[in-house]
Amino acid sequence: MARTINTQTLDRALGWVSRTTARILKIYAALFLIAIAAIIIEIVARFYGYAATVSVELSGYVMASIIAWASSYALLQKCHVRIDLLYRARSDRTKSLLDILSISSFFAVAVFLAWSTAYLALDSFEFGVVSNTTQRVPLWIPQASWSLGFIWLAICAGLLSAKAILAWLNADRASMVAAVGVSDEAPL
Repeated sequence: MARTINTQTLDRALGWVSRTTARILKIYAALFLIAIAAIIIEIVARFYGYAATVSVELSGYVMASIIAWASSYALLQKCHVRIDLLYRARSDRTKSLLDILSISSFFAVAVFLAWSTAYLALDSFEFGVVSNTTQRVPLWIPQASWSLGFIWLAICAGLLSAKAILAWLNADRASMVAAVGVSDEAPL
């Protein structure tokens, strides 16, 4: 009889990460709504002869951050686009190996993005880089938020990679599908 590896701690960590991601994304969604309101106010102000461009710059920073953080949410909810043309007709064992390859590749890309954006934010902080607009925003601030989103994405992808590998070692296809796999869908 094969011994199964306990995944309770990993499951709790994934649950916590999922809840935390949803909370953080709600904060960014609120910031995005504020940015939209600021843009609308500036549009109306232009009609009355006042010119301002604060919202354009700040909304760009919010959008960059929300994309990074929303990627984590999409990954945890299995909402990323997957092309599973070759996947469907395979055995469960092959599907599990493809799932591991998929999430591990995603993890590698997320680590690269996290490292690259963190390096950029640290460079901007070290050299005192500011935006080339009238606001002169220290760029490390929005870059740090953006970078933290990609670091969080790497953490999420790493946990899901571990979950997929443990599910494969336990020969638990149901757990694999729940974490990173593709469930059966109606044929086209």
